[in-house]
Parts: sequence; structure tokens; C-alpha cells
Amino acid sequence: MKVLSVIRFKPKAGRIEEVIDELKAHNEKCRKKFGQQRFLSQMDDELYLVKISPSIEEIRDDQDISLTHLDTIRHLLEEWSIDEGHTRATSGMLIDE
Repeated sequence: MKVLSVIRFKPKAGRIEEVIDELKAHNEKCRKKFGQQRFLSQMDDELYLVKISPSIEEIRDDQDISLTHLDTIRHLLEEWSIDEGHTRATSGMLIDE
């Protein structure tokens, strides 16, 4: 069953274009490697990365690569809170396409 994930980012002031460029490049790599559908949206000063993965196993495989990538852009992002860190993320099984 496919999995839908939404990851929310808040770039630091003046850094949104840089974060967009980084996320677009990362999305392209993950589309090729994992066969995921990935979308990037901007709402005000926040970015939303939405991805559809073919299976929960693909999410696990993608997680290490995406966390490593996050480490490279963390300095460009506002921290939501100490508990949440630099992203707000949620995932669930896709029940209707």
C-alpha cells in the first residue's frame, strides 16, 4: 500500500530560495532512486514537501538519505521547537488516489 508523507519546513528569513533549490535537487534524486512522486509547495514563509511512496519499505529506505540531506540544510531552517526540530512531518497510508 502507498504511503503519503507531508514534511513542513520554515526557512530562515532571506533563505527560502536557497532551501527551495536544495529541496528540488533532493526531490529529483529521490524520484529516480525510490520511484516516489514528490511535490514542493510554498505557503507564505513555509515550504511543504509532499511525497507518495510505493510502500512503507520505501519510506524506511528514503529516511536515511533524507535525514542526511536535512543535515546539509538545517542551518537554513528555523527550528519549530526543541521537541520537533527543523521539520514537522506526518505520514499515513494512502487510501484514495
